Amino acid sequence: MRAPAVNNGLVMSMTPDPGTILQDGTTKIHIDVTNTDIKKLDNVNVVIFNPGLLLFADGSSCAQSGVFGTLQSQEFRTFSCDLKSNQINQDRLSTTINAKANFTTTFSAVQQMGLITEEEYNNRLATSGVQQQPTSYVYGDRNIQLQVDFSDTLPIVVKDNRKVYVKFTLRNIGNGFVNSIGTNDIQILQKPSLDTAQEGNVLQSADGRPCHLVDALYPIGNTFPSFSCQVVMPSGINPIASYDFIINVKYTYEIRAQTQVDIVR
Repeated sequence: MRAPAVNNGLVMSMTPDPGTILQDGTTKIHIDVTNTDIKKLDNVNVVIFNPGLLLFADGSSCAQSGVFGTLQSQEFRTFSCDLKSNQINQDRLSTTINAKANFTTTFSAVQQMGLITEEEYNNRLATSGVQQQPTSYVYGDRNIQLQVDFSDTLPIVVKDNRKVYVKFTLRNIGNGFVNSIGTNDIQILQKPSLDTAQEGNVLQSADGRPCHLVDALYPIGNTFPSFSCQVVMPSGINPIASYDFIINVKYTYEIRAQTQVDIVR
């Protein structure tokens, strides 16, 4: 038996029973999946995609046995699949069986953005000073990380014709795969200022719409191309205003596991 794959979210392990078979013999592959994450995982599907030198005993791929739907945190599921061997032309050989598990999930992050009028900024600079905040923030779950970078320090000083941008960068930090992030997979929900009744859409994409992902993202290694939105300088705000925006990232993740079976004649 191979040790289970190390994963901080969904964990999958495979066990052959028996691990050594005669030619023309059959082994049962047991596949266990456990959601070790603190949140549920949806659309969990497990399949043996490469049986190695073995064949599916019932002629199918066993995929229907591994459709689990939603797994709650710490929930465990299992299924098995029978594989058989043909005759071999040597006394002994080994073959590797590969399986994969896919699931979908969402993580959310709340980013606060402070704005200050130029007059208030100058007043504070001349008296008590302005407490500046970092320009970079990192959020994520056990598979995906989101980095939010502002092109200037917070709070942002509101000036006419000033250009300030927010850059979003996603990274795969787990031990699995993410093929793409679609335009509908990222939602940026803007909330009104906590201090005024101003319109909350202070982030805007290049097409003039509220901040959103314009094109699908495909990873280069473990990092996705960044995308940016501009901070619209609101008018008539209180001397200091605080805006929140919520970033929801939905993604499909894939992990893999393998085990080995020996065939003898």
